[in-house]
Amino acid sequence: RMVFVELDTDRDENAGFQEKYAVEVLPSFFVLDASGAVLGMWPGSASVGEMRGFLDGSLEAHEALSSDSLPKDSPLKALVEARALHAASKHREAAKQYGLAVERAPKDWPRRSEALKGWVRSLARAGMASECVHVGLDHLDEVVGASIPADYANQVLACAQGLKSHPTLQETIRKVEAHLSDLLAEPPEVMSPDDVADAHNILAYARELKGDKQGAKASIEAGLKALEAAAEKADEPEIQATYDYGRAKAYLELGRPKEALKMLEAREKQIPGSAEPPARLSQVYVALGRNQDALAATTRAVKLAHGPRKLMYLERKSKLELKLGDAKAAVATLEEEVKGWQALTGKRARPKSLEDAEARLRKAKAKLGR
Repeated sequence: RMVFVELDTDRDENAGFQEKYAVEVLPSFFVLDASGAVLGMWPGSASVGEMRGFLDGSLEAHEALSSDSLPKDSPLKALVEARALHAASKHREAAKQYGLAVERAPKDWPRRSEALKGWVRSLARAGMASECVHVGLDHLDEVVGASIPADYANQVLACAQGLKSHPTLQETIRKVEAHLSDLLAEPPEVMSPDDVADAHNILAYARELKGDKQGAKASIEAGLKALEAAAEKADEPEIQATYDYGRAKAYLELGRPKEALKMLEAREKQIPGSAEPPARLSQVYVALGRNQDALAATTRAVKLAHGPRKLMYLERKSKLELKLGDAKAAVATLEEEVKGWQALTGKRARPKSLEDAEARLRKAKAKLGR
């Protein structure tokens, strides 16, 4: 009943897909009908149960829409319309439809949490931070699932920061901290180690915002333990590597870079065709003050990467070259980066990234007297 397709959004040959559908985070999942219309959209990770529900719900929507059997006031109809608008980056309109889906749905509707997450995300993307906080706090305790509760809380917290209202931010921090603390006291079985670690990291951030450094550190350590345990159970290096990002980040935040170094040096040998181990390794080398090694690792990552990811690595490479006093090499690297950003068009274009790269290129050329 479905054909599954995986696309690498860093590759130029998949640019056409991104022209039609907004890929806001990775991974992102779309269910499309034969005409390309959006039946379902799920930004971010999901548990097996959540993914099954998402796919079944999308099929249900397809069958109902095909037979014209969905009532006009159906929450599913509103959700499908919201997802289509969201995928088209029409965030204000999407937010309205998500709100209708939640308003029409009973409290026990299986897709209620999905709709709530989409609602606050669309409000945020539409620049409606005040509405995002209001909706987010009103429904904070309703959201359930594997990754959704933490992602939802994080989005509401980000919206509160955007308001620049100290009382609102403090209220949001207090409620988010209490909510995530309760969630993590006994994490639901559907939460993966990544989900648990992400929730701990968001809790750590909330605690940092209120000045609780010890509490933040404890949260990071708890998240790291979940990832280490999962990596230890994994049999294959490729599966172990899925936890490397979170582990390396935590090791650096906790002042334990040598543990990250040991892990990533081994991983690069295990999966030499991946750009991720050397890219992460370069950050660890910088933390250790080993800039020449960081440059070499970044250069290896650049050779293995594609698209916007490669351009971000080029930016890092140029900064290391400048730090090491090689302005000539930095200019060549920056010229390659600028050309890369210029080549991205449509929804893949990133004007701010291009502008920033051009500014950095001008500064590097000035150092050479050009």
